[in-house]
Amino acid sequence: MAIDDDDFEDDDEIELFEDYEDGEIGYARFLQAHGVERTCTRCGVLFRGMPDHGHCNTCADAIEAGHPVD
Repeated sequence: MAIDDDDFEDDDEIELFEDYEDGEIGYARFLQAHGVERTCTRCGVLFRGMPDHGHCNTCADAIEAGHPVD
């Protein structure tokens, strides 16, 4: 079964991200354009991220590695 790109037409996040390059540079440009200033709920540091993200990259990496959330 083939998947057509039109199947993802309604997904706003995919459409937004398609305007940017692949890789880290594209992700950084995407965050600059659509990210907001947030305070990490784990360490309290200010970071720029998507509105639904609550942790900075350092804390997110630590949580994924098995460290405690708080």
